[in-house]
Amino acid sequence: RSSIVQPGKLDWPTRNDVCFQCHLLPAVEVIGPRRIDRDWYDFRPGQRLRDDALPVDVSDASMPDDDRFQINHHAWRMLQSPCYVGSKGEMGCTSCHDPHVRRVGAEASGWYRERCLACHEDLPRAHGDASTTHGDRANSADERDCIACHMPKRRTQDVVEATMTDHRVVRHIDASDTRLAPRAPHVPELTDIRLFDPPAELGSDEAKAYRALAALDHGIGGGALDALARHVARIDDAHPSWWLRLARHQAGAARWDDAAAALAKLPKSEQTSPDARFIAALVAAGQGHRGEARALLADLARTQAFLPEASYNLGLLALRDGDTATAIRALTEATRLRPLSAASWLRLAMAQHQAHQPEAARTSLTRALEIRPD
Repeated sequence: RSSIVQPGKLDWPTRNDVCFQCHLLPAVEVIGPRRIDRDWYDFRPGQRLRDDALPVDVSDASMPDDDRFQINHHAWRMLQSPCYVGSKGEMGCTSCHDPHVRRVGAEASGWYRERCLACHEDLPRAHGDASTTHGDRANSADERDCIACHMPKRRTQDVVEATMTDHRVVRHIDASDTRLAPRAPHVPELTDIRLFDPPAELGSDEAKAYRALAALDHGIGGGALDALARHVARIDDAHPSWWLRLARHQAGAARWDDAAAALAKLPKSEQTSPDARFIAALVAAGQGHRGEARALLADLARTQAFLPEASYNLGLLALRDGDTATAIRALTEATRLRPLSAASWLRLAMAQHQAHQPEAARTSLTRALEIRPD
């Protein structure tokens, strides 16, 4: 039993991190990176989330930062709330939510009202005048719904058919009805990407490297690749994963010599890891050493239980070389490992077409279109 974490016994910031691992998403456009030596499922309740993941915030040219409101903004908005700021960190998700019970309707109004009154004991007196807006909303103080006014529902910008409770508690009520008005899909114009509340012990160059990595992971260039290379080179005793991530992005940008140089920075023991060998295969193909690349990819596909990228890229190279038999075998394996990869089904259809297998090609192409109609 001593190994089971009871969140109620944790301090509030660590308790909130249990919820924040899913519910803290400042920007759906750019998902923050994991810490370089951590994997997706390493976080455990009782640990600091910032030691595992680094949320990213953004600025959108088409709207002020305060106006951004997305479907998973529960925690991000709560952290901006005067209630949270005034609590000096002694407030969190479970101040109001029981994670084991979902309350709706009148029961929910009463429950959340009691949560408000746990801190705001003077509210019944302050709102007790029936001539006020609060008095008009209900027949008695006990029936008044704090949430409806101070945490109103709003239509979200990224899921335009949905409405969500705004978790940034406001003191002054916005009487307009535009919060729930229909929205057109919004295409953001990102002008800034930044780490959200990064840990103080994170060095300047490491923080800037993570910022560049977040941009690159989402296909945002603008000098991010050069920035990543510059800041990784300045990190003292950089973790090998930094060089791997840099090399992968350099290979993705067809900067083959730079990627090879980054791989050379790895310790000898890391240069034979599956990730390093996969990137080395991409570099070899990019530099024109197709036989070497195919041999590396074939070995990876044979020895690794789950590395669909190896089978996919082996299939691409074989297809370009006119070796349709190898291409079909490799791409079939890629679709087995990642059955929702439209690109794998499409390339498999091309290989089958070249091998004069029209029915098989039609089946594969139909599957690709089912996944990606565009």
